[in-house]
Amino acid sequence: MLRCVALALACASCRASLFASLVETRDDDAPADHREAAATPEAPPSKRDVLAWRSRLERKRACVSSGVGAFYLYHARKAAGTSLRAALQHAAKRSRVDYLETEGLSIDARFLGLRSVITVVSLRDPVRRVLSMYWYEHVGWHDGVTHDHSKLRTLRSWADEWVEGSAWKREFEKKHPGNVYIEVENYFTKMLTGWNRDGRGEALDGASLASAKAALDRFDFVFIVERGRRANHTRLLWDALGYELPLTSELRGDDAAKRRLRPKLAADEADVVRFLETRNALDAALYAYALALDDDRVAASAAPAPRTRGERPPCEKPPLRQLKPKTGIFRPPGHKH
Repeated sequence: MLRCVALALACASCRASLFASLVETRDDDAPADHREAAATPEAPPSKRDVLAWRSRLERKRACVSSGVGAFYLYHARKAAGTSLRAALQHAAKRSRVDYLETEGLSIDARFLGLRSVITVVSLRDPVRRVLSMYWYEHVGWHDGVTHDHSKLRTLRSWADEWVEGSAWKREFEKKHPGNVYIEVENYFTKMLTGWNRDGRGEALDGASLASAKAALDRFDFVFIVERGRRANHTRLLWDALGYELPLTSELRGDDAAKRRLRPKLAADEADVVRFLETRNALDAALYAYALALDDDRVAASAAPAPRTRGERPPCEKPPLRQLKPKTGIFRPPGHKH
């Protein structure tokens, strides 16, 4: 059931706590002897949390299989989102339920408290994601589409413009509250915590990381790009979809252009990588947490399913009218800068 928030607080740590309160909903479908408060977001997921996850996913699968519910993808940019979209759209059509997706806007926590909606998100190495974003979104556009090399920026210049604190980024955040379409600093933490809802670009802290971890726990499947070829990892996706459907890999980018232009645009890539590593410490910690979460879920999926006691909550149709404004692709002007 969705939980209502009566007061919006302005400070970053309070915002993170507020968001966490939305996503840390009680699992009514968890085994009766495991219905206790979740572990603190800073700690690795406990056996109790994993049991609750399995029970929750089993109940959601039953609802979707009966034609009640939906699939929801939070489309993390440059992290296999296009491949996951194809898989979830196919699964939604097969089950005759709705497909919902958000790309470019920090997540609305209501998506993570829906009883009959199977939720999916993806993560990848934070710095590799930023480099991929540069070559695809910036270079790919000005070199491969408009063919206007006068607009090309070096990797260093592009990163400096989009990092927190730059004049360009501050103005961009004011104009586009909640937008995370182009981010080079702690993108995953931002997208999972409802960041910049009021256009102030609030600073992230430990509470933000804790809130992002709590949100990650509520997703039914967390795809890790670097583990995409592991059978026991993709098996979790098939469990969420209800059947096996090979992921289609869609090449988004031009490696030939990268090889051709790297000497000119990214000769100092190693230095930029070190700079980005210092700017993505929260995302590095969140990525490590996602790996541990995946390990625990893979192990739990191999064990016998826990027995549930009592009746399960009934399936419910998602409130599409309220959710639709938060779905779609939120592509802001200036994102090719």
